[in-house]
Amino acid sequence: MSSHKRIIESIAAIRAHLRDIETLGEPPHIKGYRFESEFLEECKSRRLDAKKARGAQHYDLLVCGLRVQCKCVVPNDIGLVFIQPGQRTWYVTTDFDVLAMKCVEVTYIIPMDSLPMSNGHVRIGIKPSGLHRWVSAWDVFSGDRVGKQEKTLFDGLSEEITP
Repeated sequence: MSSHKRIIESIAAIRAHLRDIETLGEPPHIKGYRFESEFLEECKSRRLDAKKARGAQHYDLLVCGLRVQCKCVVPNDIGLVFIQPGQRTWYVTTDFDVLAMKCVEVTYIIPMDSLPMSNGHVRIGIKPSGLHRWVSAWDVFSGDRVGKQEKTLFDGLSEEITP
C-alpha cells in the first residue's frame, strides 16, 4: 500500500473517530467496553459458554471456544465503518475468529473468513450493507466452527464471569 493511500486512510479513520465522539457523546473506547459487556450478557442469556479474555491482545471474549473481537462503530458519510486495532494499522487472520460489531443499533456476528480481506489483512474500511447475512448470526457459535482453536491461544483467560 502506498504511503499516500495510508495517509488518506489514517485521515478517514481520525475523522470517523471524531464523528463518533460528536455523534454519541462518549469516546469510542467507552462505547466499545459497553458493547463488549452487553454482548457478553447476551451470550450468557443465550446459554453460550462465554468468558472475558484477560491479557489477550486482539480479542475481547471467548465464546464457545472462539476468540471474539468486539467493536462498536459508526458509519462515515459514504457508509464505511473502520475496524482497527489500537496501535497497529490492521487485523490479520490469526488475531480473532469472530468479529462482533455493533453499528447503528444492529449487531453483526461475522466469522473471520467472511470479512472483506486485502493482502491477508482484514480491510480497515468495510460496508455493513454488504454483511446482512451476519446480522444477529448467533449460529456462528454452533456447529463446525466451535472449539477449532488450539488451547494455547487462550492463556490468560479469566474465570467465567457470572451475571
